[in-house]
Amino acid sequence: MKKIALLVSATGLLIAIACQHKDANLFFKLDTPFSLDQGNLAVWEENDAVQLRFEKVTDSRCPVDAQCVWAGRVELELTFIQPGDTQTTTLIMGDPAGTTFTDQAVFGDFLVKLLDVKPHPTVNQPNPFDHYTIQLEVKKAG
Repeated sequence: MKKIALLVSATGLLIAIACQHKDANLFFKLDTPFSLDQGNLAVWEENDAVQLRFEKVTDSRCPVDAQCVWAGRVELELTFIQPGDTQTTTLIMGDPAGTTFTDQAVFGDFLVKLLDVKPHPTVNQPNPFDHYTIQLEVKKAG
């Protein structure tokens, strides 16, 4: 009976460690592209009070294995946190027609640019929304 309890405890510990790893903070440098998974947080290596969180995504891009009359677009919600201020905005890649969004935003002294969004949709393989990864670059604004 003790062996079963020990096995269950060890399994639970391994699951807890695996879940924590997904939410581990990623550190970013200015002027260096980095990838961020949906729901995760990126922290500026020079000041951990400056953070970015990839909140959610809306993807209407044409699947890579289809022919479409419209290329579509992907929109994502990004929250920027810095001392005394938290802002959430939408960044867009693809056709911006009908929106006021762009692929970049200024937050205080920082310019955040969206470089890529993966995975690209396919006809027979819908992308679960929690499997998206974005590539960003943060620079000093100005």
